[in-house]
Amino acid sequence: MASTTQWTQTFDCSPETMLDIVTSADFHEARSALLEHPSSQVRNGQRSDDRVTFEVHCVEYVKGLRGVDKSKTEQTVTRYDFDVKSLRGEWEYHGPHGKRTRIWGDMSVSVEGERARLTQRFNVDIKIPLLGAQIEKLVMKSVDRFWPRYEKLVSDFVKKAK
Repeated sequence: MASTTQWTQTFDCSPETMLDIVTSADFHEARSALLEHPSSQVRNGQRSDDRVTFEVHCVEYVKGLRGVDKSKTEQTVTRYDFDVKSLRGEWEYHGPHGKRTRIWGDMSVSVEGERARLTQRFNVDIKIPLLGAQIEKLVMKSVDRFWPRYEKLVSDFVKKAK
């Protein structure tokens, strides 16, 4: 069974500005740096009036039950697909663990007065007998510790957009 965590915050910008931020290559490369990935690159980006799609290709340090192993790296790709009109996007992370691990989520931007509310959902489902649920708990703790840093990153990008 999948584990889920959610984060939401309101920012002093328009919903359109928020969507521009969370669909920008600069933002995703900064988020990857914040996660201490050795490198990242946004590729295959396409923008239209209705849709924004792109991939974030990362070199990440290997993560295991004992934590992060900075002596080894692995390649990952996260695919994003945003519906511009509904201000909603979905993403799915693809790493070296294959079909045993699924990590995905969504984000939405909504109007709150003259401000933008950003909501993120993060899901993980690890299908490893006996250990899957324990690993999911560890992943969720890590994600929940990341949300305050993510909020600061978004705030910094909102300030730059003004």
